[in-house]
Amino acid sequence: MEDGSFTYCYLNRVRTEYIQKYWDVKFEQYYKKVQCPILFLPSEEECGNEKIRSCLHTFASLLDTYEIERLESSVHAYVWMQLPIASGEAANRFISKYDVLEKDIFNDSSTAY
Repeated sequence: MEDGSFTYCYLNRVRTEYIQKYWDVKFEQYYKKVQCPILFLPSEEECGNEKIRSCLHTFASLLDTYEIERLESSVHAYVWMQLPIASGEAANRFISKYDVLEKDIFNDSSTAY
């Protein structure tokens, strides 16, 4: 905050700027370029919407490695803002899983690069 203190929420101007920039992203072009594993965290509402699920699976099909995890009680597209602790825990599990796999690949002396 301006007074040097911390807060756990987003200021409205920060949220507004984020959303404005978010809508300019062309995901079909973006996901074709991504090379790292991706974790999707759709809300329960999004998971229940066939059109949204179809779009999500279309984007996911552009990736080599991905996971889709629905967090219980999530109600909107910005799950990480609504449930930061649960989202962080899901992200940590995901990163740990792929970090271990990456280390195994790079430490395998039988693999030629």
